[in-house]
Amino acid sequence: MNKLEYDKIKSYGQKWFILPVVSAILVIATLPPIKIWWLCFICLVPIYLFTRISDTYPWKRTALGGFLFGIIFTAFILSLTVLQFHWVEETYLFTELIRISSLFILIFIGIFASFQILLLRLLKSQNAVAHIFYAAGCWTFSEWCTHKMMFSIEYSIIGYPAHNTTFASLAQYGGVYMTIFAIALINMSIGSILYYLIKRSNRSCSTEVHKLDEKNIKRSIAVLFFCIAGALVLHELTIIKIEKEKSTNEKSSIDVSLIQDQDKTESPFGEEKTDTQTGETYFSFPRLQKLVLEAQKDQIKPQIIIYPFAPWNGAITEKKNKNLFNKKVIATDFETFSNWTKLYIKKDNIFVTWNTTYRDTLFYNEIHFWKNGVLIGYSQKKLLFPFLDYTPMFSQKLGMYTTPIDSSPGSSTLETLLYDRSIGTLVCSEVTHPIQTTNAADKDLIFAIGSEALFSSGGAGEFNLGNTVYRAIENNTPIIRANRLGPSAIVDNNGNIQAELAFGKEGVLHGTVEVPHKSDTTPFERNGQDIFITILLISTFALYYKNRKPLDF
Repeated sequence: MNKLEYDKIKSYGQKWFILPVVSAILVIATLPPIKIWWLCFICLVPIYLFTRISDTYPWKRTALGGFLFGIIFTAFILSLTVLQFHWVEETYLFTELIRISSLFILIFIGIFASFQILLLRLLKSQNAVAHIFYAAGCWTFSEWCTHKMMFSIEYSIIGYPAHNTTFASLAQYGGVYMTIFAIALINMSIGSILYYLIKRSNRSCSTEVHKLDEKNIKRSIAVLFFCIAGALVLHELTIIKIEKEKSTNEKSSIDVSLIQDQDKTESPFGEEKTDTQTGETYFSFPRLQKLVLEAQKDQIKPQIIIYPFAPWNGAITEKKNKNLFNKKVIATDFETFSNWTKLYIKKDNIFVTWNTTYRDTLFYNEIHFWKNGVLIGYSQKKLLFPFLDYTPMFSQKLGMYTTPIDSSPGSSTLETLLYDRSIGTLVCSEVTHPIQTTNAADKDLIFAIGSEALFSSGGAGEFNLGNTVYRAIENNTPIIRANRLGPSAIVDNNGNIQAELAFGKEGVLHGTVEVPHKSDTTPFERNGQDIFITILLISTFALYYKNRKPLDF
């Protein structure tokens, strides 16, 4: 291509690093703690423009621009998560290794971003629609790959801020990646319009080139229009469907209180004590006792109270066997804790707790349901996270243990109906996985209970609140997110946050959640998100084959 055609564009990019840096800063601004969510619609525009003018640079500079973009926003995310990581004192070596790994993650994502930019440079097409589609598909696929490589932890870069928008409703059809693709399309369309407007202003170009630029501007505007219009139509169809289900479905409102306790060090679990007069053993947790009483004030009257314990600070065991207490993590037994609930939980209220439980010589990560001093049901964590729920065998052979005890994957689910509604649970990190892979599928109401206490900042908790919104939309199911350190929230089946208690706040969040009977499955529940990714890949390759002639360099 005639290099003169890019003179005007190059005048905007003499300092080649500005566009990647600006794009990375805009991405960061959409994330916690800044959270200017609407920037997600334009945060990729500068890096897209960089890819379009990158053929005026040497290949190495193109790659370096992508690397710079990748490491800047990744460094920020790592500062909120991996660099804030801390674990039990005995595993200080493991903690340091996790923090050191941030350097390798940073370099890897930077290289990954470099290849992404180089790929887009190779895929340039004279058809604006094709290039927009390539760029949006490439970004979506890169987020999907990162999700898989990071043990399925879902910290979506443009997906997180989009949970505040109507585009989040697309998740009911293709999961969070359909939302990501739509947001990416908007970014790339805006970038394409700007690119051709700048390029068209170069009067030295031939008439034929000007006509092609005009045509591509119209194509880019058309993509932008159809993307926004299509998303809004699907959103409205989703709302209509949900409202229709509500009108024909029996409604049930459940009042809940979620307790947040900010103590990380002194008494995160409570302890057993002995009465000096009677010699009887009893469970004591003054901080929780105060908060539980606050949650049950006469003017509030919740039906369900939820408190996530600190599982690694104390496990509960089935049998009252003091010989088990030589295991450091064992803190109390069911009978002793049951007596405590009789004292502090009002009659007929349901008290929901998150615990590590010792059953039949194995440890499980469980959610318990207590009523009138009786454990009426429990649900177990199915999807365990390596190094945090258990130490993998290869690490054990190296002599590096990362957990006080190893949890086992559980299959038990809550069979009891609460207030005529079926209840499912997502235990801690399970909120980052599709619900169909957990024990919570096909339930009327889901409790997502956990804590990101292993991170000093609230960034991970904010991301998982976004994940909670997507899980609610994907399954058309209300979710109660109870987080010991926050944020805790009540999310309806359309993904709207009805009530929220922020990270770092101690106290009680009260709210009412409407729980219709689950009568139908969503397209996402039937097909999953991998189907959408597969269709996207096939479409991208088909479009590339049709428009495979690249621009001349």
